[in-house]
Amino acid sequence: MNSSPQGDRPPFASNSRISTRNVTPPRDDDPKQVSPQPGKLAYTSKELSIALGICRRTLRRLELRGLLRPSKVLRKKLYFIADVQKFLEEAR
Repeated sequence: MNSSPQGDRPPFASNSRISTRNVTPPRDDDPKQVSPQPGKLAYTSKELSIALGICRRTLRRLELRGLLRPSKVLRKKLYFIADVQKFLEEAR
């Protein structure tokens, strides 16, 4: 049998860098939650990932596949709302 000091735990469970706490979804009153603002024309990657409920890595994958195309404005990638809405309509 396995005589490791970890017992029945998987080998990665002892890694101190891995968090085992529960992750809860953002609340309605969470200040990080992004809601559409009147007059807003574009989202940053952080804002868009929160608004769509996906991680920033997934957003990057959509960009690499050519499904979403950001524009660079002042060294920041911005996703225009019209482009995001078009993507969501095509994804249906």
